[in-house]
Amino acid sequence: MAKQLRIPAIVDLMARNEISLHRLYSLYADRFDEDASFWARLSRDESRHADAVRMMGRHIEDGLMQFDEARYTPETLDSFTEYVKQEGDAAPYRTRIEALSIALYIENALIEHDFFAVFVPVTPDLKRVLAAFKQSIVRHRDAVQKHWEELR
Repeated sequence: MAKQLRIPAIVDLMARNEISLHRLYSLYADRFDEDASFWARLSRDESRHADAVRMMGRHIEDGLMQFDEARYTPETLDSFTEYVKQEGDAAPYRTRIEALSIALYIENALIEHDFFAVFVPVTPDLKRVLAAFKQSIVRHRDAVQKHWEELR
């Protein structure tokens, strides 16, 4: 795939991954009344993350951000989306602790694999934006971890 076509396709897949997390967490909000506000907040954040990914894609087009296209293949991103979709299909059958364990696994994977390191900002302002975005993922993981520990 030509570089000009590959980068937007990968950015789109990354945004779709965020939307798939938004949907999964929305399903959990519907499934667990006692945790609905917790899951709804995470779901809203994932929707905002998708918007942020699209914005970073526009910054690549504008030359304000570089992109490490070798980091992910479309197949890698598709497999992540498929995993999250499968978890969404299983959501009606999950317990609270299982849902939290799945979310913890996902959020840890995003952090451990530095999922958003594909974006390489070239301006100090965009470096701060990307750092804040990554910190939001850490906050997600920490919130899920805390909730998980409370329920164990």
